[in-house]
Amino acid sequence: SCVSSLVRSAALGVPWSTAPQAGRAEFDDLPLPDSVPAAWFGISVALGDSSAVVGASGEATCGPNGGAVYVYKREPRPKLDEWTGVARLVPRPCREGAFFGGQVALSEGRIFVGASSGQTRLQTGTNAAYVFARTEAGEWRQTERFVSDPERSDGAFAADIDLDGDRAVVTASGRLDGQTNGAVYVYDYDRSAEQWRRSARLTVDREEGEGILGYSVALHGDHLAVSASTYFDRAPGAVYLFHRRAGSETWQQSARLGGIESFFIELDLHRS
Repeated sequence: SCVSSLVRSAALGVPWSTAPQAGRAEFDDLPLPDSVPAAWFGISVALGDSSAVVGASGEATCGPNGGAVYVYKREPRPKLDEWTGVARLVPRPCREGAFFGGQVALSEGRIFVGASSGQTRLQTGTNAAYVFARTEAGEWRQTERFVSDPERSDGAFAADIDLDGDRAVVTASGRLDGQTNGAVYVYDYDRSAEQWRRSARLTVDREEGEGILGYSVALHGDHLAVSASTYFDRAPGAVYLFHRRAGSETWQQSARLGGIESFFIELDLHRS
């Protein structure tokens, strides 16, 4: 099999607590909960077999633009399904201007959430990525908070995130002025120790190709893709593919796809 990169698109057409009519093919709009008018509700979406996650990064939680994430569950009913809001997530610590929920991912009983307000150098309590796990009682609890390496200056941490099982990735997006080149941080969950650990930091030599690393990332098992956009330079960007061999801790760059003419390069991975 091979891994292919695709443009990512996400759509969710389920109401807050009403069921669609059986046999209909069109989507219904997802109305805002009463607490989040005009709060960028729907800026990010993740969908599982029976769960859906929606970011509202502009919601005033602990202050303006603190952000929140809403969790929905599909309840089977005779002849039709019903989606119901079951949780509203906010981070600890919570701060205004964090834009929590700008990116969301959902995998195997975990929700991964990015909070990035675009700073190019992380200070305590700013950009971060959060893991929430579902308890046996069905509640969602924050279990981990990832922040940038204080000894590194890679760019804006948590520019994008992705999650696949016991592995999570977080990008730091490089700066347009070239002072930082961006990076990808890989985290693996150690089930025996019941904790996350950072297992890799991936970078590329900017002289090898166009673009600023880190705008978007996609993860699938031992493969990941990260984009490098030229933004305002009006030149083609690139996508870098990395692969980790089974039983190895080392990630290797396996390919570089150049000549991508897009201001924003969105990614997804699937096996074909």
